[in-house]
Amino acid sequence: MGNILQLYDANKYGATGDRIAPLPDCPEATVRRVINGEYSLTFQLPPGAKNEDEVKIGRAVRAMVNESGAYQYFIIKNPVRSISGGLSVYCEHQSYAYNDLPIVPFLNGGSNGGSQWTFEQAQRNLAFDPYNADWIFSRTNQSGGGHLLAPKSARDFLLNDLANQWGGEFDFYGFNIEWMDELGSDNSAQIVYARNLLDLNIEAVLDNWESGIYPYWGEAGSTTRPIVQLDERIVEYSAALNAPLYRIRPVDFSDRFESQPTQAQLRSAATEYASQHGLSEIPLAYTLQRIRVDGDERLDLGDTVTIRHPRWSVNVKARIVGMVFDAIRGRVQDIDINAVRPTLAETIIKLK
Repeated sequence: MGNILQLYDANKYGATGDRIAPLPDCPEATVRRVINGEYSLTFQLPPGAKNEDEVKIGRAVRAMVNESGAYQYFIIKNPVRSISGGLSVYCEHQSYAYNDLPIVPFLNGGSNGGSQWTFEQAQRNLAFDPYNADWIFSRTNQSGGGHLLAPKSARDFLLNDLANQWGGEFDFYGFNIEWMDELGSDNSAQIVYARNLLDLNIEAVLDNWESGIYPYWGEAGSTTRPIVQLDERIVEYSAALNAPLYRIRPVDFSDRFESQPTQAQLRSAATEYASQHGLSEIPLAYTLQRIRVDGDERLDLGDTVTIRHPRWSVNVKARIVGMVFDAIRGRVQDIDINAVRPTLAETIIKLK
């Protein structure tokens, strides 16, 4: 018998209360997790399922989220009834509540600033905090000016502003947040063709790829917005000079400076940005289907695993950056991976 989803009451802030009922007739429930991104639960109920009338927007569902047996709560957002009478339900992890909690502006901490200071200020400057949750900083403090010039969603500030400026990855458990260098571990797990590797798909990812940037600064709140730009206009990524496509993206550096920078300061910030974001090749996304068999290591988000195809001499390491977990059967279903060694893409392409 598989795991059974449990339905809980929740208040308007998403905090859970008493258990309402189990959902024993649920045949399919999947948790989708992406590093610094999506964290959701989708489940199905057949027509006439037990306790289906209790499935309502705003209530919470407790579901298993990884092969180690950890459970998390998800808030029901969109139950959809089909013409046949079945129910498809989309839920968001409790931490999505931070999407609706703004952080009020705060200024640079000067010599006391940096990544840890900015993270702590983000929590202190929540416009409203009904959770009193733990925000844990598990990294080495990095220098740099951290500030917020206009109110912004707390979750957006963490996953975009902080992650873009200082890197790192966020782990959400309940309303608690931990900012660490990397999720997961270098797992000894092996995913092997004809054993537990069922399928592997590869596609180019162009959404965030660029070969250079047009950096600029404009004074926040000004109606005239005087622009500081470089005489040369753009900063090209040296790593992308031989790439097959050319794409320049404008990047606003207004949040990096409290006052108008010189061209030299803007160029320095843009060059640092380019060194962190430049890619020599258009990135590829890999999605594989894996079935867990007896003796397999448990997998979780962020783990580094070995992918093997003995017949074609493929033996490479890759990191799990996204996963779909079967919450009923308690096993990882689909995996999105990044290549740890750049030869992964070349090796697979040669096999096609």
